[in-house]
Amino acid sequence: FMDFSPLPMGIVELPEKSDDIFHVYDNAATCEFFGMPAGSTLGKWAIHDLGATRDTVLKWSCFYNKSKEDNTPASFEYAYEKDGETRWLDV
Repeated sequence: FMDFSPLPMGIVELPEKSDDIFHVYDNAATCEFFGMPAGSTLGKWAIHDLGATRDTVLKWSCFYNKSKEDNTPASFEYAYEKDGETRWLDV
């Protein structure tokens, strides 16, 4: 399903002993959105690799950890800045 979706989709991991969020898998639309070559997001990569600040990573981690504690889906919006352009993500 994810591979054929025109929407950016992925699977993330929050290791307990890390202050970063790791993408385990992303589809081709995610590569296109972030301007990465197709297939470059296969395998683990850290969200800070795309320029996310420490504050952003901490905010995302709070949303994901609350989701895990409450056993509910995480849902939030994020403004991604690239090349002077703002792109909104609905995470």
